[in-house]
Amino acid sequence: FLVLSILCATYTSTRMRILTGFFIAMATLTRLYPILLLPVVLRRRDWPLLLTCLTTIFLGYLPFIILGHGQVFGFFLTYIKEQGRNAGIIQKDIRSLNAHLGLSRSALIHLEYAIDLLLVATGSLLVLLLRQRERISMEMATLLLTSTALAISSHLFPWYATALLPWIAVLIAPLEIRSFVNLYRKLFRTRRG
Repeated sequence: FLVLSILCATYTSTRMRILTGFFIAMATLTRLYPILLLPVVLRRRDWPLLLTCLTTIFLGYLPFIILGHGQVFGFFLTYIKEQGRNAGIIQKDIRSLNAHLGLSRSALIHLEYAIDLLLVATGSLLVLLLRQRERISMEMATLLLTSTALAISSHLFPWYATALLPWIAVLIAPLEIRSFVNLYRKLFRTRRG
């Protein structure tokens, strides 16, 4: 969904902007961090994209709101409080710093929240400003924000790093819809002939 959203975001038509919002919402319904990619694809007065994204997320969560008796986030609130050995770099660094500070567990978690929020807000604002001025590509901005999400994660397993691979590959060879269409045509001609 993320790759599709970035692919659709390269076009300016209203249909493609709506599709971009839909794909970011679908990615967000799968994992939460893709919502951080809104600053990557958002343009000025891009209401169709934003409205589609938020509506899709709301409709996706609607069954949980109705059947979950208002507990939409379920395990998420427990998940973000967890301290694990396989945490992202930010949580590990804060724990190392706490050896000198001696904060209580509750204070340590609140410090992590504040630093996580500061990193995400700063990264998102920086990406938004750079994207508005066309100083950074969508692919590089996506790689940056995905890396930030992994850095603040309370659990970081090796297979999570695969979320970075499409963006590294696309930065090496730019993503164009024409290449997909040409590949499809080659495959289709090969199978018929």
